[in-house]
Amino acid sequence: MAAILEHPLVREDPGSSEIIRNVVQRGASNMKPRCGTGAEEMVLFFETRSNKMQGINPKLGKSFSRSFTEIPRIVSVTVTSDNDIYVLAEKSKAQMSLLLYNQMSGVWEQKSSVEMLPGALCHQHLLDLDGHLYYYSHSWTYPAQSQIIIMKKYDRNTSEWQDCSQLKINISYIEPSVSNGCLYLLSSTELHCYCPKEDRWFKRAPPTDCTDVFWSSIALGNEIFHSDIYFNSVSVYDTEADGWQELPGWERALESRGRNYCAKLFVLGNQLHVFLDIKEQEHQHVLVYDRCEGVWRKLHVTFPDVDWDLPPVVARVNLPGVQERCANR
Repeated sequence: MAAILEHPLVREDPGSSEIIRNVVQRGASNMKPRCGTGAEEMVLFFETRSNKMQGINPKLGKSFSRSFTEIPRIVSVTVTSDNDIYVLAEKSKAQMSLLLYNQMSGVWEQKSSVEMLPGALCHQHLLDLDGHLYYYSHSWTYPAQSQIIIMKKYDRNTSEWQDCSQLKINISYIEPSVSNGCLYLLSSTELHCYCPKEDRWFKRAPPTDCTDVFWSSIALGNEIFHSDIYFNSVSVYDTEADGWQELPGWERALESRGRNYCAKLFVLGNQLHVFLDIKEQEHQHVLVYDRCEGVWRKLHVTFPDVDWDLPPVVARVNLPGVQERCANR
């Protein structure tokens, strides 16, 4: 507004500046706050038996929970760069539904369906990759002892799934991560990278410290952090340097030996966090990594006694109450 009032044409007629000021102020007073502007960044945990979602922000001390009984069991969750929350939900034993959550109305929108990869040990993943949704699945078959990997790209214009170049490897468990628009698949002995622009797979430097299984992975900038299930070690892969290093361990790790933690990494506020899940609630922890000091610090968070069985995701969400006000406009 100041720039408009200082314009030479406005300065020539002093009365016009008062008219402009009144119009702008009157228009601003009639404007309603736009829904979504007060959204908070929160980490979202999911429990699939009851489709319960728990959102927390440890530093702000805020949390909320919701149950989505109106949709089938959630199989996988992802948050896009546009902050859209998508899930794959189990439509039948052979098919999954792709659903988009409308935060303003609190309603799920059906977008598409995709065939489920068969197999007893089957892992389904919905990923946001280079601005597009991808369905990635791997299944370890018995007694053939072979790996089946499927990857499909979702076309928003046609609501159909397109087949991608397939990776042929024979490893029982692979942990996916997305960094700089590429997909990285990590096992204890191999690392593979998928470039969506070229629809090709590339082999990358394998881990230097062989862990039985990399259980949890998350990307932060050019780096991908990997942890074993018990959080005994954290490895860091630099996607630009194609190299590995180790992070310092948690200083209380020795005190926690013998406890069967399930580590779940996530990034909140541009900082690396880990949720150490365990049946005994009093021993659950949320840690944040202080990169300057090279130490893990404990945050004070209390979770409901629920088995959070999906990898956590981070999104900007409208807390309950905000949604209702938006829906009524």
